[in-house]
Amino acid sequence: MVSLYSDMEDDAAVDLVEKMLAGDQRALAQLMSHVERHSAEVPGIMRRIATVLGRGYCVGITGPPGSGKSTITDKLTVVARQQ
Repeated sequence: MVSLYSDMEDDAAVDLVEKMLAGDQRALAQLMSHVERHSAEVPGIMRRIATVLGRGYCVGITGPPGSGKSTITDKLTVVARQQ
C-alpha cells in the first residue's frame, strides 16, 4: 500500500488512518481509542485526517446535567445532515 502520509512518524497510525478513510470501521474504532487514551499519536492522526475532511464546524455545547445538551446535539445533527 502506498502511504498518503509519508512524513508521519508512526507507520501503524498512518495505516489506521488510510484504512479508516477507506471505510474500515475497526480502524476507526482503534483511532478513537487513541484519542480517548490521549496517546502521543493523536496530533499526527488528527493532522492527517484534517487534510481530507474539507470545511467543517466545531461547536461546543455546555451546561449543567439535565439541561438538554444531548437533545440539542441530536436536533443539530438532524438539521446538519438534511443540508
